[in-house]
Amino acid sequence: MQSMLLAIDIGNTNITTGVFQNNTLIKQFRVSTNDISSFTDIIISLDNITGAIMASVVPKVDTDIHKNLKQAFNIDIYNVSRETLPHFKTNLQNPDEVGADRLVNYFYAIHQGNYPAIIIDFGTATTFDVIDTNKVYLGGVIAPGINLSIKTLADATAKLPKIKLHKQSNVIGNNTKDAINSGLYNGYIELINGINRRIKHELGVESLKIIATGGLANIFADEIDNLTYIEPDLTLKGLNLIYNYNNK
Repeated sequence: MQSMLLAIDIGNTNITTGVFQNNTLIKQFRVSTNDISSFTDIIISLDNITGAIMASVVPKVDTDIHKNLKQAFNIDIYNVSRETLPHFKTNLQNPDEVGADRLVNYFYAIHQGNYPAIIIDFGTATTFDVIDTNKVYLGGVIAPGINLSIKTLADATAKLPKIKLHKQSNVIGNNTKDAINSGLYNGYIELINGINRRIKHELGVESLKIIATGGLANIFADEIDNLTYIEPDLTLKGLNLIYNYNNK
């Protein structure tokens, strides 16, 4: 029987889960964080799960997931935190404030040799994590996520529709949807490049590796200045790396 690892990334909006076989991501699925029953139904349909690791920023769902996995496979979950993450170096005022997903992204970057770096994660929030040449996590930047901005704009106005973000060559929109899309698309391009530029200036460096992940990263791939690479599954692959490191 081949061993299978469940890597679970619990975000504020979605639970993203990957199944790894011999370090290869063979399957993944995503459900709403508010829909634990659907998550459980998918999990119990899987075979040969022998290990699990989880990064969660939503503590209220952790207990149910631990219990369901224990019942389904008689396994415990490795929970990523500052205390359990190997080699985490930081000089933050309060290291416990760093979200588990950001810890995983840090671990992935340093173990791929990708530092000094800025890791941009397009999730419910758009986060920027900064790692220096000595593998020290310096902190970062948290901005509202794109889909959150889209939803808030639609919910808070009487006539502005909810849109689906897409690339747009023109800045001046000649209809409402294009105007909204331009504001978000072009606005986030300036936000991303502007923050990256200011981080470099603050650190006094000419260049950093720029790594992007998250569902909307590909939309901005051509617009991020000096982008090193995009890894859509960075957090899941980081979870796999951490699990292997602690079980070697």
